[in-house]
Amino acid sequence: MDCKTVKVHPLSNEESMNLFLVHTGHGVLKVPSLEQILGDIVRECNGLPLAIAVTAGSMKGIYDVAEWRNALRELRDHVRSVKGTNDEIYRRLKFSFNHLGDFNIQNCFIYFSLYLEDYIIPRMELIEYWIDEGFLEIVSRQQSYDRGVTILNRLVNNCLLENATSGVKMHDVMRDTALYIKRLGPRFMIKAGTGLKELPSTQEWKEDFERVSFMMNKVSDIPPSLSPNCENLLTLLLHNNKSLGRISESFFQHMHSLSILDLSYTYIQQLPNSMSNLEKLNALVLRGCEMLRYLPSLEKLKALRKLDLRDTGLEMLANLTYLDLATKSLKELPIAILPWLSCMQCLILYVESYTVKMDRLEAGLRKLEIFERWFIELLDFNTYCKSIKGQRLASYLLVVAPAEAKFDAESSQFPVLLPKKEVILSECHIQREDPAVLLTDLKVLRISKCHNVRSLNDISLFFLQTNELRLCSVEDCKGIESVLDLPSSSSLCSSFEKLEYLWLKRLDNLRVLVKIEHKIETSVSIPKSLPLPGIFSPLKSILIKGCSNIKQLFPFELAHNLQNLEKLVVCECWQMEEIIGPKKEEERKKARTEFILKNLPMLKSLCSSSGTMICKSPMEIQVLECRNLKRMPLYPSLFQDTDQSTTFFIGEWWESVEWDHPNAKQDLLPYLVML
Repeated sequence: MDCKTVKVHPLSNEESMNLFLVHTGHGVLKVPSLEQILGDIVRECNGLPLAIAVTAGSMKGIYDVAEWRNALRELRDHVRSVKGTNDEIYRRLKFSFNHLGDFNIQNCFIYFSLYLEDYIIPRMELIEYWIDEGFLEIVSRQQSYDRGVTILNRLVNNCLLENATSGVKMHDVMRDTALYIKRLGPRFMIKAGTGLKELPSTQEWKEDFERVSFMMNKVSDIPPSLSPNCENLLTLLLHNNKSLGRISESFFQHMHSLSILDLSYTYIQQLPNSMSNLEKLNALVLRGCEMLRYLPSLEKLKALRKLDLRDTGLEMLANLTYLDLATKSLKELPIAILPWLSCMQCLILYVESYTVKMDRLEAGLRKLEIFERWFIELLDFNTYCKSIKGQRLASYLLVVAPAEAKFDAESSQFPVLLPKKEVILSECHIQREDPAVLLTDLKVLRISKCHNVRSLNDISLFFLQTNELRLCSVEDCKGIESVLDLPSSSSLCSSFEKLEYLWLKRLDNLRVLVKIEHKIETSVSIPKSLPLPGIFSPLKSILIKGCSNIKQLFPFELAHNLQNLEKLVVCECWQMEEIIGPKKEEERKKARTEFILKNLPMLKSLCSSSGTMICKSPMEIQVLECRNLKRMPLYPSLFQDTDQSTTFFIGEWWESVEWDHPNAKQDLLPYLVML
């Protein structure tokens, strides 16, 4: 392919100043004494756009004249011995690197150079490496994560990194700058993603190497002839060499300072015995090594704090703070190791780990912050929840289900609510006399195939204390008759005070959302005289699907509270006749709501004969396969403040439906989409 070299000219002084102000903000112009220094700094960038952007980013929010004078002096010092164009660029960019100040933040920036060019790096992967390297020196793991996010955001804001869809990436010039900076100190050897089929010879490994990266290559064998003398080596990244099946005994013999070893996603079957002498090893990552059959004795690895064995075998070690055991092969965790888990901060034992026996494990996990586990028995789950009373986890996912149960614990259909605080109950035998015990800070509750549950009141003794719940999903529970069953008019479940998402699927016996016991029976679930302030009022999204016996979704007294509703989906409810029940007086809500009504053959009206649509300005209405729909309670005034983004999807019912207002049908024509 023919290529043509195109010369890109530097920016003019005016263009340079405008670009500089875009990144540093125009507020600096309000400080008269900065005008001259500002112009000098811009000129020092020599019209190079990347140098201008990065330098400006490092000065953003600084208005002290002394700091600007110092910045100008440092910038001039960095470029006074320029020998070529590349050096000129790198020295100017190094100024912004120095302005990061904090040594650990600078190390975090340099770390990006270990990856291949233009590679999008997941944020959490980077932060985990930084924790392992000791760049984030904070005791709490959650605090370390927060510190890592803060550093990433700072590097992005200073134009040293770029945001990407699934992570962050480093501009090629910035990566070259990082390598330029590192040539002045301890050396790196970086051959990531270069297609290597074998590692460099022993002679190419230097004694002062600090970090070495061969990630994402095609290396299949590390032979006995390779025995690098790298006593200062701290980090060795060999992951994603998918053909790597053997490492010789000689390879680790002269790497006694090695702290981080990543062999994840390789074909390795056994690790060499020489690895047992890596006494300073802090993190050993073997994730995805599906062929791993043998680990040497790790007795001497007293410094080891992280062992990642997801989808592989298992050994247990002292002083671990992070342990990921989502593996099908794990059968039992011996009781004898409990004293060694006192430092554990992150423990993952879910999905594939359903056969693990962990009697009395919780007693040793007093420092635990992040916990994910699959419980086979509800009794074990309840025991655990009671045992940590007063101890708050930063993040958790707790699953209660039989060993043979299959479902997606990380389903993408649910919104991400961070920090994760979720409980999944599937195929559990739950009764009011033998309820589940929930943690008080629970955010997400998912229930499926618990057929003897009649309402959510059966779920927990402490349900009234669970007041942080934001998402509740109930699926395939044949016994569910109502979402809430309140014993008297004075009872109000505070657990729903923050509920934003309510999803009900395939509940064959569901009759009403809220049931209240009264001496005098009524034909609706909530008497008209009963005020229910607060119930469901925070709800943003409601999904009702496949609930074949519910006839009326919202009595007016309940619909009255849905001030924040943004989306309502009702489909495949064969007996549904009415979405909103009768009300005493007309009242319209201000919320902009999306309505999706599908496959409701008995639906006659969205509201009762005395009511109108509950939202003033719907964003989207879809009514499909509702062949008995007779009444549409929409008025032209409902759309008077609506922009053209409102869409009204219609079906065969359009011509036969009755309208409450004679002009409604004509006024809706601009918003129609015929399906």
